Amino acid sequence: MYSRKSIAVLFALMCLPRVTATSIPVIVRTNRIVIATDAMSMITKSYGYKRIKICKIYRTGNTFIAFAGMDQDDTTGYVASRIAKENSTLSIRARAEQFRDRVQKPLLESFQSAYKGSPVKFRAYFPGNFALAALFAGIENDRAVFYVFNITRIEDANGYPVAINVEEHSCPGDSCPQPDIAKTIWLGESEAIRAEYPRMARSKDARLSDDVVTLKHLVEVEIAVHPDVVGPPIAVLTIDRNGGHWNVDGCCNQGKKKAEPESRAKPAAKP
Repeated sequence: MYSRKSIAVLFALMCLPRVTATSIPVIVRTNRIVIATDAMSMITKSYGYKRIKICKIYRTGNTFIAFAGMDQDDTTGYVASRIAKENSTLSIRARAEQFRDRVQKPLLESFQSAYKGSPVKFRAYFPGNFALAALFAGIENDRAVFYVFNITRIEDANGYPVAINVEEHSCPGDSCPQPDIAKTIWLGESEAIRAEYPRMARSKDARLSDDVVTLKHLVEVEIAVHPDVVGPPIAVLTIDRNGGHWNVDGCCNQGKKKAEPESRAKPAAKP
């Protein structure tokens, strides 16, 4: 539980808008991180797109990982979670930086493959230039640590993807919370969240005293506004010095008290 005053002055670290099929709001404090996610994912099949429900939070070692956007492509063999989990003993920073460096080539190849398959469908299913948002988070030395990568496509005059651009925010780095000022991170669909969260602060909403309740409510609001791309059940995870703990399971817990979701094979997610 936290004071309303500290919540009212939160600073939002926002990803690019209109990332379909995922909503992941996060509240970061000096000694804990709370992550909420919906469960809907859009996957590609030979006959088109299909909605499925999955756990969107992965764990390897002391690092918890979440993605919004193109996180897997069966046609090229690209799987973001597998890249993120390579080398099990890495620190949070080393794992995040390794992922940043290794994901760009296979991610670009997946977008290029999709474009070559059908430039018209590519533009319809992948509007704008968003590619992937990735969160790496955990606790080290009793302090919250996180790295967020906002990854976009660089395209030629015809719209063909030719390169990948990565924008990074992190703690340690430029985005650390203060003792009485938390940070928020909105990954994926966040249009409704970005409107609702300031409204809650202005009205001194009692739910702001509890990060778990706040984030669950924000995902519920996003689901109500975008039910075609964001859907239940909702999962909420708290990371602190004792590890990861599911406050709300969603598709993730599978009866375990500790948060240990593993990556699972799934086709390409529509961003």
